[in-house]
Amino acid sequence: MIEVAKPNTFIIGAPKCGTTALATYLSEHPNAFVCRPKEPEFWADEFDQSRFLGLCSLVQYEGLFDRVKSQHKVIVDASTGYLWSRTAIAKILEYAPAARFIVMLRNPVELAPALHME
Repeated sequence: MIEVAKPNTFIIGAPKCGTTALATYLSEHPNAFVCRPKEPEFWADEFDQSRFLGLCSLVQYEGLFDRVKSQHKVIVDASTGYLWSRTAIAKILEYAPAARFIVMLRNPVELAPALHME
């Protein structure tokens, strides 16, 4: 039986605080794998993002990680919305009890102009 690769690291954070840059840097490392799309938002029930991407089941979500190879030690889901979700973190920890989280925040005063310019 083939073991399904599961994410073991989750990047969560506020908008405009560098999550995309970090995910990009990590994806360039030979021992890291970042899923595409970067933000599947699968574990956040409150958002329709994952359904929009066609991720309606755990099998479809895990399909985002089907290109993981044995050298990939860090397997990343970089869904910033998990920071705002009331349910995502608990569901992630139920799915992957040893999950690690990288939380990226930014001073709201600095964040506002960057978000506005988008």
